[in-house]
Amino acid sequence: YVKHDVDTTAPVATVHQDQLNVCETNIHVDGRVLEPITVTKYLSYSTSSRQPCLSPSAIGQALDSTAAQGYQRIIDQQKQYLKEFWEDVAVDIVGAPELQQGINFNMFHLLQSVGRDGFTSIAAKGLTGEGYEGHYFWDTEIYVFPFFLYTQPEVCRKLLEFRYRTLPGARNRARQLAH
Repeated sequence: YVKHDVDTTAPVATVHQDQLNVCETNIHVDGRVLEPITVTKYLSYSTSSRQPCLSPSAIGQALDSTAAQGYQRIIDQQKQYLKEFWEDVAVDIVGAPELQQGINFNMFHLLQSVGRDGFTSIAAKGLTGEGYEGHYFWDTEIYVFPFFLYTQPEVCRKLLEFRYRTLPGARNRARQLAH
């Protein structure tokens, strides 16, 4: 489900179409030179991978509730989340701004790609590519786990919960492969 807020003094016409697996919104604004137009897009979805999908009305209610809080509140929450993250993971490399930028970039990638729900981990290529099609490997425990162990132990707990949940399937697959 998607909702668009259009902030302008100009006339606005919006046409929204939902089809199977496709959602399209066309917004026509009769804009004027130097007159600002701001479009804020809110999106909500549900997945049945771990629980039954929410009803369309429940998804719509969640979307409306979020949109009613306003975009600025969402931005403020995200800023606070990132502020706390950077306070937890701060590493200062004095006199080497390129190295500082590189380490910060890598930590941000870890943050963006780590599972935090006990049902997901970190894909072999994180968010940087489609290689391995989202498979999980031992890399998580060898390379990623130590970072979160020292900076956000609650994330480590969720990574371990993921491994625990997937252990029966891994054992079954190992038996199939005679390991």
